[in-house]
Formats: sequence, C-alpha cells, structure tokens
Amino acid sequence: MLPRRGYVYVDLIAERIVQLGSIAEGTTRVAAARSGLPEYQLDISSGHKHVAELAHAIAF
Repeated sequence: MLPRRGYVYVDLIAERIVQLGSIAEGTTRVAAARSGLPEYQLDISSGHKHVAELAHAIAF
C-alpha cells in the first residue's frame, strides 16, 4: 500500500501523462494484464503454503 503522500505523486504523474497526449492506464485490470507475477492459488488453507506461495511469487 502506498503511503498517503505517494498518492499525490501518482496523480501528478497520471496528469502529466495525459498532458503529453497519452492515456494514463492505471486500472487494476491493466496492471494485472501487464503483470509478470504468476496467478495466486486461492484454494490454499495452510499458513505454511501461503508463505511458500508468496515466496515463490516474489522470487520471479
């Protein structure tokens, strides 16, 4: 999660992108589509498996 002041910078960057004639694509859907992270398994019930899955995802 971004610190509170980080949101100000994100907004300024998005505004600048638009001013330069492009489109600021900052939606969750766009971020997920462009992400290189593997899909997270939603059926994990063990805490140890969650840690292992998270470590595996971060290792990429």
